[in-house]
Amino acid sequence: MLIISHRGNLNGPHSSEENAPDVVDEVLDKGFSCEVDVWVTPQRELKLGHDKGEYLVDAGWFSARASKLWIHCKNMAALEYFCNSHPNFNFFWHQEDDHVLTSHGVIWSYPGQPVSSKGIVVLPELNMKSLDLDLTKALGICTDFPLKFDQELNGSSLRP
Repeated sequence: MLIISHRGNLNGPHSSEENAPDVVDEVLDKGFSCEVDVWVTPQRELKLGHDKGEYLVDAGWFSARASKLWIHCKNMAALEYFCNSHPNFNFFWHQEDDHVLTSHGVIWSYPGQPVSSKGIVVLPELNMKSLDLDLTKALGICTDFPLKFDQELNGSSLRP
């Protein structure tokens, strides 16, 4: 099962470190994929960050990691940038939609929504007790606890 780190978290949310390029690289080095939040500024700068762009990166940063990134476009400028400049990257836009399709045709499901064999369950840890979630039926999950879920779902003790 595909395990995606939510904003670079490994063992729970750490808002002060989320989306930081070095933290994302640590997650990728452990063998996980990573969902990152991306903004494009009026000056056409690419910035990582959840509520606003905080970490300046360039197109080369994305290119070097493209196969492992799930790019959450946080503003229309970011969505247009990836549509126009990098349509082969895996990106998407959503706010509180139940489900959206990524540019690679994968269903990205908002927390608490039904599981799909063609989709990613986002933050299953928020709804494990209140919903009857069979995560084994999903293509993958995006979580703040990838190490824990990797052990539970894939039987890994620690990634390399």
